[in-house]
Amino acid sequence: MSLLNEDDDALPAQVSLNSYSYTDLSDDTYYRPYGILHVQPSSGPTGGVSTIIVQGQGFVEEEGVTPRCRFGTAANYAIVEAEILSYTRMACRTPETIPMNPTSALPIDLPIAVANSADEFSPWTKTSQKFRFYDQPVYDTVYPTEVEVGKITEVYVSAAEDSEFFEPMPLTPLDLSDDDYADD
Repeated sequence: MSLLNEDDDALPAQVSLNSYSYTDLSDDTYYRPYGILHVQPSSGPTGGVSTIIVQGQGFVEEEGVTPRCRFGTAANYAIVEAEILSYTRMACRTPETIPMNPTSALPIDLPIAVANSADEFSPWTKTSQKFRFYDQPVYDTVYPTEVEVGKITEVYVSAAEDSEFFEPMPLTPLDLSDDDYADD
């Protein structure tokens, strides 16, 4: 399903409970699809301290509807409230605790999805967007301890024992041709 620009009309929708008898179109049966195109930043420490900006389309504020971000899969997830900033931007904070299996270890990449409806926050978006959670590294040493302002200097940082640095998630280019942004 294609995402709509802000000034595009909503799409007509019909409902059927038996796969052949559909409702008539009315003013109440229109749908504006929403979806994620990009998430920034794509990684952060555990503990609910990161604010994420979700870039997409179709984010519309509605009375009685609280937008949400979901981290994890449909079977194992954490949900946080979000704030709509504009038609193309939404913000949410990472959850304080993240869904992990007993065999999981950090860093861990969890799918991120959004929902913006009054019906139990469904449909959730389907995207390949993920957020990498990690333990904040603890610094052991930094050399040199002082540098001259305005001068380019190499600085060496080492992690404490039982702490590690890791490669951040690469940014993926936007694929605007993908039509599968929201559940049908």
